[in-house]
Parts: sequence; structure tokens; C-alpha cells
Amino acid sequence: MAVPLIVYGAMAGLQLLSGIQQANNIQRQAELSKKLDQFNIEQAEIDAFNAEADGYTRAARYGSVINEIDSKQRTAYYAADVDPNFGTAADIQTDTKLTGQLNLLDIQSEAHQRALGYKKQANNMRGQSGMNSIAADFQSTTTRNTAILGAANTMITGYERNGGFNKKQKPVQGGHFGGSAANYSTDENSYNIQYGGGLGRTV
Repeated sequence: MAVPLIVYGAMAGLQLLSGIQQANNIQRQAELSKKLDQFNIEQAEIDAFNAEADGYTRAARYGSVINEIDSKQRTAYYAADVDPNFGTAADIQTDTKLTGQLNLLDIQSEAHQRALGYKKQANNMRGQSGMNSIAADFQSTTTRNTAILGAANTMITGYERNGGFNKKQKPVQGGHFGGSAANYSTDENSYNIQYGGGLGRTV
């Protein structure tokens, strides 16, 4: 006993509905992931800004320390009745300032490297988020199209199994030009009566 076509229609509808729901779920999940990615990207960018700011703050504090050390050295030299602007005292102060400036550059470089690390992390997350969005769109579209094709195939199968493709054309009845054999005979008799003799008859 063949399954009624309406059953195949219901099956096709369920296939289509299920596929669309799956596609929508994929899309919603992708949107949530994108929002989470955006949050993480913003946090990484904030960390980069804070790293730069922290570097400037530490550099400024260390600059104050350098100035304080220089001031104390000069005061000590004056107290010892040594001119800090000449000779060994001047060389020592120059070395102290140079060391301080090198340390200052190290502080700034470290902060800059930390900031670059956070910025690179943000860029990587941004690129990965974009790739994930493209993949989710493709997967959603593929799922939806697969459901449509599956539903169409189910309907075609149901139509075929219910004899939809096996219906025979009703043959045309009758003789010459759609007429019946009786009409042909009547036409032949009329011709014979009008013109005499039978068709195909020899006199």
C-alpha cells in the first residue's frame, strides 16, 4: 500500500522546518560569539592603552628619581667643597644621568612591548572573529539549502510512488482526421452515390 502524498508533504515540511531552525540556531550562536569576541577585543585594546599609560607613569616617576639623585649628589659635593661641574665629580654625575636615562628607556620600551602584545592579541581576535562569522554564514546557508533540497526530494519521491509520473495518456479513438470508421464508411457511400461507382471500382 502506497504512502499517501500528504504524508510525504508532512515529512517534507518537517525536514524544511528542522533545517531552517538549525540554520537560525547557527546564526544566533554566531552572533553571540561575535559579541563575545568584540568584548574580548575591547578588553585587549584597553589593556594596551593601560600598558602604555603605565609605562609613561613609571617613566615619569623614574625621571623624578634621577633628578633627585642628581640633586643629592651635587649637594654632597658642595658639602665636601668639591665643584660638581669639573673633574671626577662631573664624570660621576654624567655616568649617573646616563644610567638613569638608559633605565628610563628600558621602562618605556617594556611598556611599549606590552602594549604591542595586547594590540596584536586584539588584531588576531578580530581576524579570527571575522573568519568565524564567514564560516557560520556559510554553514547556515548550506544547512538551509540542504533542508530545501531534502524536502523537495521527499515530495518528488512521494509524487513518484503515488503514480505521479506513470499516468498514461488516453489514446485517440477514430479514423481519418479524428473521425470514426463508421463516418468514413458513410463518406465513401456519399461519394459513390454522387459520382457513381464505388471507390476503387473499375467500369
